[in-house]
Amino acid sequence: MLNKKGQELSTNTIIVVILAVLVLIVVAIFFTGGFGTFIDKIKNIWGATGEDVQEILLECNAMCTNYDSTGLEEYKTSFCEKEFALDIDGDKEVDKYAVCAELPEVSCSAISADDCI
Repeated sequence: MLNKKGQELSTNTIIVVILAVLVLIVVAIFFTGGFGTFIDKIKNIWGATGEDVQEILLECNAMCTNYDSTGLEEYKTSFCEKEFALDIDGDKEVDKYAVCAELPEVSCSAISADDCI
């Protein structure tokens, strides 16, 4: 009869090490504040699809309104830095990447273009 206890231990050890490495990677990403950009990069790797321009305009206007009413810097930062994949012609393909401050359809009295530089 064959004794497989040594092989099972080795397989279990490898699985535990792989899981531990994955957990460490996730924790490192979390503590560096990179989950937002990490998720965006993963989307880009797997083929980004363009977002409807009207939905993006609504989101940009909401960020502007929220910044105007609360004064929280996170809304201003998102308005100036969050990059959107625009689908201008409706084919679900990315036609252009832009942030809210670059879109001429968005007018925000609370955040000027100079605030985003």
